[in-house]
Amino acid sequence: MSPCSFLQFIMSCFIIYCNFKVESFDQRVYHIASNSNVDVIDVRHNFSTFPSKSDLRTGVLSRNACSILCSLNTLFACKGFEYSKETKECKLVSGFLSGVSTGDNLTRYRLKEVCPQGTTYASSIKSCLILKTTKMTWSDARDACNGMQLNFHPITLDTPEANLALRTLLISLPSTTTSGCQNWADWTVWTSGRTLLSSRPNFFWQPYKDGTIFSIVGYKNWSSGQPDFLYYTGYGCLHPFLDTFEWDDVSCDCMWCVVCQLDLY
Repeated sequence: MSPCSFLQFIMSCFIIYCNFKVESFDQRVYHIASNSNVDVIDVRHNFSTFPSKSDLRTGVLSRNACSILCSLNTLFACKGFEYSKETKECKLVSGFLSGVSTGDNLTRYRLKEVCPQGTTYASSIKSCLILKTTKMTWSDARDACNGMQLNFHPITLDTPEANLALRTLLISLPSTTTSGCQNWADWTVWTSGRTLLSSRPNFFWQPYKDGTIFSIVGYKNWSSGQPDFLYYTGYGCLHPFLDTFEWDDVSCDCMWCVVCQLDLY
C-alpha cells in the first residue's frame, strides 16, 4: 500500500469511528448559522461570479462527523455544512446565501472564521476588520463599532500581529475609500487605547462601553518620546502614525476614522 493510500485508509477509519463513537461537537470551530446577511455570507466569495459550491454526503451519523468531512474536504474550501439528524444527510458548502431556507430538519453550521459582509478576515489575529470612513471622536468611534451587529470594537493593538494586520488592511484599501478619512495630507485611525484620568499617564485598552479595560502590558509600540500628552488636557487616546505604525497619543476629541475589529474564536 502506498503512503498516500495508507493515509486515506487511516482517515476513512477515523471518520467511521467518529460516525459511531463521537457525540460531542466542537463549538469553538463551528456554530449554528442564522439566516441573515451578517451571519451566513462568506465575503471572500463573490457569489455573482463564483457560485457557492456544495457536496452532499449521505449516511453520516452525526454532525461531528459532518464537521470532520468539512475540514478534510479537498474538492473546495469548505466553510460550513448543513446537517439533518433525521435523514443523516451532510451537505458541505463553500458559503451560505442569505434568504435561502434550509427546511425544518436541516440545520446550518459555519466556520467561525467566516466574516460578515464588507469586512476583511485577518488570519494572523483571527479577526474581521473594517474601516469606518466617517470621521468622529474616540467615544463616537467606539460607539460606532459597538453598535455593529455581533461584537465589534475599535481595534486593539496588543500584539505585533495586530499592528501588522492593521497596516496590511489600510495599505490594501484604495485612496477612494480612505479619502474621506483625511483631514489633510496625513491621517490616522482610532484604536481602543485610552487613558483613565485617575491613572494618567497610563494607557489601557477599552474596547467596550461597559467599562471593561485591559492593561497595556507586554507588547508596546510607542514612537520615540511618546506618549507626551502635548496640546491637550483630559483624556488621551492612542492612534498609530500611518507611515511607521508606531503609536502616538492625541486628544480623544480629535476627529478620525476607526478600524473596527470582530474577534473570532
